Amino acid sequence: MIPLLVSIIGCENKSLPHAAGKRDEVILISDNENIGDLLSKYIEKEEFLPSREKIYTLINYDYSKMQAYRLWRNLILIGYPGSPIDTFLSDRVKEEAKKGAVFHEKDLFVLGQTVIVIYGKHRDSLKQIIDEYGDTIYQILRSDEKERIKNLLYIDGYEKKKTEEMLKLYGASFDLPLGYKISVRERNIFSYIRHYPDRLITLYYEINGEMREPIKLRDSLWTIYFEGDSVLQSHTKIDTVDFLNMKAIRIKGVWQNYSKVMGGPFVSYMFKKNGVLYFIDAHLFSPQFKKWPYLDELEIILETFKTER
Repeated sequence: MIPLLVSIIGCENKSLPHAAGKRDEVILISDNENIGDLLSKYIEKEEFLPSREKIYTLINYDYSKMQAYRLWRNLILIGYPGSPIDTFLSDRVKEEAKKGAVFHEKDLFVLGQTVIVIYGKHRDSLKQIIDEYGDTIYQILRSDEKERIKNLLYIDGYEKKKTEEMLKLYGASFDLPLGYKISVRERNIFSYIRHYPDRLITLYYEINGEMREPIKLRDSLWTIYFEGDSVLQSHTKIDTVDFLNMKAIRIKGVWQNYSKVMGGPFVSYMFKKNGVLYFIDAHLFSPQFKKWPYLDELEIILETFKTER
């Protein structure tokens, strides 16, 4: 089995500025233009949000462009013994990578950067490594980007008074980033919104409530409080996940509003804690912007859920 190593060469220089480049671009440096075709099926994934949206675009350059792109936000370097990548790897790393390896390092050349090195024992072994670790490489890129979004989201703190008020009134709360304002406030449901684009965080709870069909529950609530929004079931997935060390039902997909001709992505979690049924939700309306960064933002907020119980 090819080892997945979490160590790379060199020391990151914390005095350097922030990484350049777009969050939805991945720069690939290799000596073989066909490698980009092998990797693109893993990196250039599409999601239905509700229109098809490509998360990343993979751009392939040869090693003559290394200096020009070494400070880019998302950087993948590919090579093997005797290839140009050897110039950038220490002898220790090359020795560890003799059998083929994938390396991952954050902030290697500049702050806010993800660097992934794919190193084969020879040129023909690269396809095997990419096929085995292509999905892992994609998840590394997504995880690092989500961490960067979180750092930016809370760089100036959060709405502490609103969070404390939620906890006092409802026994549960989120760490709301600055700029979110109340949208719905009833006895057992509240929602906060931020505009441009519209992002909403909602919590509904029932003391002694029972787990039930989550789409029906969401549709019944959103019909009342969000002017008839409903779940587009053909583009929605339900699964069971671990959410903050609790077993939860997750719904992830697309909401729609036929009367307003609107729609967008959402994610919900339903779970019980200390006898209380919680249904928490994040949904987005963003016709003019790419949706995945804002959906990441909303999921980050959901992950700050806490209770006083």
